[in-house]
Amino acid sequence: MTVTRLDRMVRGALDEEVPRTALLIVCHAEVARDVLAIKPTLAGLLPCTTVIYEIPSDDVVHVHHISAGKTIRDLGCVPATDDAEALVDLTSELMTEVWAHLDTTSAE
Repeated sequence: MTVTRLDRMVRGALDEEVPRTALLIVCHAEVARDVLAIKPTLAGLLPCTTVIYEIPSDDVVHVHHISAGKTIRDLGCVPATDDAEALVDLTSELMTEVWAHLDTTSAE
């Protein structure tokens, strides 16, 4: 897992300020194995990334994730096969577990 601070990268490269934003970059070993088994070039869509950002005016931390498995399937990167559907199911199961453990209450 890697955390990349986009706001710091923008500030360092462009000397401009943007809202505090981070990327949580994770690649689950089973997902990586399954993607490589389906088609190695699809690994370019990995790792799975979640963006976490704040909008100062709404005082809320936003968390968004786009499923690599669903993206591979929905963009038609591979034919609809049992392997592709199994990948979607696996990524959905893993992210459902992640979302279930997120604390959505205020830190006040």
